[in-house]
Formats: sequence, C-alpha cells, structure tokens
Amino acid sequence: MQNIDDLKITKTNDGVSFRVKVVPNSSASKVVEANEEFVKIKLNSPPIEGRANKEVIELLSKVLDVPKTSIELVSGDKSKLKTLKVPLSEEQVREKILEALS
Repeated sequence: MQNIDDLKITKTNDGVSFRVKVVPNSSASKVVEANEEFVKIKLNSPPIEGRANKEVIELLSKVLDVPKTSIELVSGDKSKLKTLKVPLSEEQVREKILEALS
C-alpha cells in the first residue's frame, strides 16, 4: 500500500501542483507509485516531440477526472521529472491518485 499522505502537494492560487516522474516506452500507461517526492507514471509513448508530455496529461486527465486543458505543465518539459498544476484540492488529488494505485 502506498502512503499517499506523504506526497508533497503545493497549494496555488487556482489549485495545487505536484511532481510526477515519467517512465517512457513502457508496456502500459498507468500510475504505478506515489512517494513523498513524486507520483511515478509509466507511459507507452517515447520521449520524442512532446509525445510523453501529451500522454501524461491525457492519463492524469482520466485519473483526476479533469479536462486535459485544465492540467498545466509547469516545469520539466524535457525532463523525466515534471511539475504539474491542476484545479483540484490537495485532498481530491490524493484520493484520486490512491484510487488509480488500487
């Protein structure tokens, strides 16, 4: 069981931000782990021409039940470690990520 309570989530003016670590070129796209630093996400897409960035936003859109357009890539455009901002509360993010891990 993952301890989602340790995940560092920062409040912003219009939601929260948190870090994700992407593992591109995986066999399946899914949320696989959460720790105090980041949410680890495996992606089918390769890290070429922004495909992995697009896929991580699509996956989190489904997991967090928010429109893709409401998820903002704050930093890490060309990195495996990314910071994303979503228009949800800290509790909502924790709850939905925990559901995805179950």
